[in-house]
Amino acid sequence: MNKMIFAIIMLFALLFAGCAGNSPPGGQVACTQEAKMCPDGSAVGRTGPNCEFAPCPGEGNASGCGTCPMLSQPAPGFCSHGTIVSGPVDECGCRGPPTCACTEEAKVCPDGSSVGRIGANCEFAPCPKTVGGNGSGTSGNASEDFLLSHKWKLLKIDDETLVNSPVEIQFGMGRFNGNAGCNSMGGGYLMDEDQISFGQTAITLMYCEGRMDLEGKVLEKINGGPYRWEIVDEKLNFYKGDALVMVWGVETE
Repeated sequence: MNKMIFAIIMLFALLFAGCAGNSPPGGQVACTQEAKMCPDGSAVGRTGPNCEFAPCPGEGNASGCGTCPMLSQPAPGFCSHGTIVSGPVDECGCRGPPTCACTEEAKVCPDGSSVGRIGANCEFAPCPKTVGGNGSGTSGNASEDFLLSHKWKLLKIDDETLVNSPVEIQFGMGRFNGNAGCNSMGGGYLMDEDQISFGQTAITLMYCEGRMDLEGKVLEKINGGPYRWEIVDEKLNFYKGDALVMVWGVETE
């Protein structure tokens, strides 16, 4: 009986010694996982003596920080000229609102100049608006006076540059007349600041060999307004949106 009790005591002693030998030195706790994946795809490691993981970005469980504020979705049109990126993470592990990363540094304007970015939404600065007979930025009235006081010859239509162009136009007070390439044309027009639109165009009915395709394109453009117009360096430019569709030069007798 005494031998059996002694054997049981020795067995428990050996089991206790084996467990003590597998414990980390100094009474430390052995962590079973070195990193934790966060919902945003990043990873955090262990902190403190009890194997706690550091807070994931946005969890905000650092001491004294409390709960991170909820982030609303960006407003429609936010960063329309760039790329939306995640906001920075602060010392509490809270992620800030998204920011806008600009994808282009400059935009080429219709007059050939370029403008850069302004503001926090990557908007481009406005292109210069040049008016006046010599592109000097004079008033709209001076520009309109220059328009009315000259006859204009079509130099370019879309991407086609014209040599010895037969197309010409002259503006009066609300009326225009000219040559569409073969036939005489005329009609009314309306002007509202930098916008111009043409009414129904009346033309004669002649046929000219080799000119009818050009005349058809000219009439289509004349009736296809409204257009934004400006005069730069004695050239009258018509724009549809940002596209330059017609360039007229001063007719020299």
